Amino acid sequence: MNSSSAASSAVLAGAIGLDTSTAITGTNALTTLSQAVDTNLQNLQDIISSLSPASVDLAKASQDQAGRLQNGYNRFFNALYGNRFSLLGVKAAVPNATNANSIKLTGSAAGAAYRDIEMAKTSIGDAISAYDGLSNKASLFNNVVNGNPSLVAGSTGNVLSNGINSTSQLASTISTLRTNITQLQTALNIYTPIANNPSVMEARSNQLASLNQLNNTLDALQIATNINSANIVSANKSRLQTLGAPSLLGSANSTWSPVAAVGEYMWNVASGGYDESKGNPNQTDSNNGRRFIKDQVADLISMNGSASSSVNPLLQDTQNAAASAKSIQGIINGGGTNTTNASQAVVFDTVKTVVTQNATGTTTVITTYANGDPTKATTQTKIDPNTKLKNPDITASSITKVSYSQVARPLQDSNGNNVKSLTEAMKEVRAANAKLEQAVSAAVLAQNKVVGAAANNASKRNKAPTILPTAKAGIVAFFGKHQSVSVEYQYYFRNTNPNFTSGEVTLNYAYYFGGK
Repeated sequence: MNSSSAASSAVLAGAIGLDTSTAITGTNALTTLSQAVDTNLQNLQDIISSLSPASVDLAKASQDQAGRLQNGYNRFFNALYGNRFSLLGVKAAVPNATNANSIKLTGSAAGAAYRDIEMAKTSIGDAISAYDGLSNKASLFNNVVNGNPSLVAGSTGNVLSNGINSTSQLASTISTLRTNITQLQTALNIYTPIANNPSVMEARSNQLASLNQLNNTLDALQIATNINSANIVSANKSRLQTLGAPSLLGSANSTWSPVAAVGEYMWNVASGGYDESKGNPNQTDSNNGRRFIKDQVADLISMNGSASSSVNPLLQDTQNAAASAKSIQGIINGGGTNTTNASQAVVFDTVKTVVTQNATGTTTVITTYANGDPTKATTQTKIDPNTKLKNPDITASSITKVSYSQVARPLQDSNGNNVKSLTEAMKEVRAANAKLEQAVSAAVLAQNKVVGAAANNASKRNKAPTILPTAKAGIVAFFGKHQSVSVEYQYYFRNTNPNFTSGEVTLNYAYYFGGK
């Protein structure tokens, strides 16, 4: 058997897990590379298996936080516009005979507004309490995916710590896997009879295609994780506390947050703590310098206010965080009930709808933030002059309300092709790797049969008797009566056996016994 062919067959047999005890000894290069691919596939699978439930937890925590801010907004909105007994309802106030500039709320109005404002305060307070847990989940996730152990950095702890680092656990594992597969593919090229096998060629192509698909999914996951971290940091604990930290017992009203202040003043009114000679504490006048409670609540739901005075900026940040967290979950686990194909990766866009109604009609502004990214916004405005504000229970001349939703769409690559979920992409890489091993295994067996058959044929030729036509000529010299020396040449016709020549020269000595 040709020794180089035998060695190649032995190496390939080992690489795909055949019984190497029957193979001729060779190098273990392909065996080592194949094992390295399998090892790193398992390492990557372990990471994905841990990220899958973590993404579900992060999505729920982000959605819960957005729900707290949304509930706070809704309760403040209801306190102002909810019904005829709201702060701007037609049944909210009664005239104050002592001070024409005063607003005296009815008992029903004061009680209803107090309940809504207290519920809003509770929701904002819950969001403050829940932030550390949410931030911790996001930090742990970001660390594995993008290599950022904390969401914030810097001496003051308020600088976004974001980016995609090649040293992250996920990035380094996929990088090593790519290297292993590249090395394996390159090594296969050395063994031409195997590399050129049609089944092996197809399996190699499928392996690279599945790896490319996995790369696309991982890139999308890293981007979505960055967006989520940025959103969560934008609605951080410090900003939440500035807007809605509870008031401390005995603290001066100048230290109260806007949410705490409106709650304290509303409690004072609802509990009957007003003086008709000075007007209620919910008004602006020369006696107390306070703004009407209705105006304070309006500020808290203003579309134009900052995060220190309005719920809206923080509400949008938390809604974007919820959308990006759901995108993370959709990229890892697939669409589930949101698409017809559970293996399809999906991302979620934040859809912000602002509806303003007044006496001239309705203006609806719909802003879509792709994947919850505040830098990727598209806006559509609809004006309907026929749908005007017609609410006999409310004294307001204009009402603006904001609502949010997260809308799923298939994740696509730059060419418009749908991208597999990370779980599905990982399955396909492992399946493609297994098929490559199977194709190589079959090719090795076929090659071994070819080499073995050639060796058997050669062995048979060596053992079979050979009869050839022969021509022979020579010269003999005798010495005495009993000895001779001869030189002979013989030629074999039709010789096809490479193990001996077609012609030879021999020198012979002979001794003859007997005679006299």
